[in-house]
Amino acid sequence: MEGQLKNVFKQSAIYSIGNFANKIIGFVLLPLYTDYLTIDDYGVLGLLEVMAVVLVTVLSFRIPTAMIRWCSDTENEEEQKSILYTSFIGIFIIGLSLNACLFPFSKQFAVGLFNNIDFTIFFQLLFVSIGIELLSKVPLEFLRFKQKSTLFISINIIKLIVVLGLNIYLIAWLNWGIKGILISQIVGHGIVLLLTSKYLISNFSYRFNAKAAKEMAYYGFPLVFSSLAGVLLSLADRFILPYFHEYGDLGLYTLGYKIASVTNVFLITSFQLGFLPIAFKRYKDPQFKPFISKILTYFTFLVVLCTLFISFFSQEVIKTFSKNIDYWDAYNLVPLIGFLFIFKAIQYVFTLGLHFEKRTKLNINIVVLGLIVNITLNILLIPKYDIIGAIIASIISGLVTLLYSYRLSMRIYPVRYEIRKIVVLVGISTIFVMLLFLVNPLEIIPRIGLKFALLSLFLFLVWLSGYFEKDEISFANRIIKKYNPFRK
Repeated sequence: MEGQLKNVFKQSAIYSIGNFANKIIGFVLLPLYTDYLTIDDYGVLGLLEVMAVVLVTVLSFRIPTAMIRWCSDTENEEEQKSILYTSFIGIFIIGLSLNACLFPFSKQFAVGLFNNIDFTIFFQLLFVSIGIELLSKVPLEFLRFKQKSTLFISINIIKLIVVLGLNIYLIAWLNWGIKGILISQIVGHGIVLLLTSKYLISNFSYRFNAKAAKEMAYYGFPLVFSSLAGVLLSLADRFILPYFHEYGDLGLYTLGYKIASVTNVFLITSFQLGFLPIAFKRYKDPQFKPFISKILTYFTFLVVLCTLFISFFSQEVIKTFSKNIDYWDAYNLVPLIGFLFIFKAIQYVFTLGLHFEKRTKLNINIVVLGLIVNITLNILLIPKYDIIGAIIASIISGLVTLLYSYRLSMRIYPVRYEIRKIVVLVGISTIFVMLLFLVNPLEIIPRIGLKFALLSLFLFLVWLSGYFEKDEISFANRIIKKYNPFRK
């Protein structure tokens, strides 16, 4: 098992480097955005980003994920190249169709959503960006399947550097605001296609596999609805908030969500990128179920620890990177939003069994249930409790979908997860988040000191609870000693 854990850690760690670079650049851009965009503009940008996520989720038809799943079923390289070509052609047609159907109605979107015809250019750029982003996902997913993680992150880091430079030039120098951000995104996705074009072409067989296309569509089609519902489950409050409050509230919520999502980008996404190709290749192994149980235990601990760290120091980060005090209150939202990503991480592992057994239709049941709960609670709570009501609605609906996912996974792909340990861990972290709200009003020196003390106490209590067994602690010590850069 140690060898398998090392492989998962290695792949996830490599992807985390690229994702970490992504977040670092995000922090560099934070003062740029908050200085050159009003909080209302930031709310508009947040809503456009939500639309992009929804459209990419729906229109991809989860073809890139299905491509990995089908390539995993065969060791024939020609067959894999045919599946890659088939996936690329399918996404290319979808991207063209998107722009043919939606681009002409950009003005209607601008007036309908924002009552501002000047925002037409935003939607035109958004649709072009989505089309190119969809296409760029295919070569990146194939790199994941081939476990070429170093090439994967190198391409993404180059993309991020280009996007960063363009953002600075277009926003700070030309003062193009949201338009400059969208143009930067288009160029960034185009860079990915350019850098992967040689690898992509060399791995094409130029044979459209109609049978695989049909099977992948059957596999991915239910995931479209489940993914869409999942996105709406996470982001529905972003659509509902502007109906009851100003775009400034949405801007505040968007910033809090971005800070809290460091856990998602740095850990959860890195784990998904690194673990999924490994899992598809090994899930039939008799020892895989005990392995994935331990993976969930370790993964949850890392996610909770990262979430607590970000929550504890979000106040200092936001006040350091944003000179505009209108944004400062966002730090109060970060600890609460953090729980959404903890639930997301655990649920992801639970639902892997549905992918292994090709029962992806059941994902629809999970997210539709959560979506109904989420929208209902948002409508009830947002008018009275504003942003806090939206977060509470998301936490409750996230917990509902997590529990239902566990129930389905036990029926389809039963694994003896260490549930007691995970419940205790989340319970302890909840107590420390409550303590954080008592510490935040203090002056900076005692505040930071107390925060580090609380984090140390948290680690001690986790150790005291027996979360890690003796052999696991010994294994961790060996790894730390082996890779300690300061050892003699």
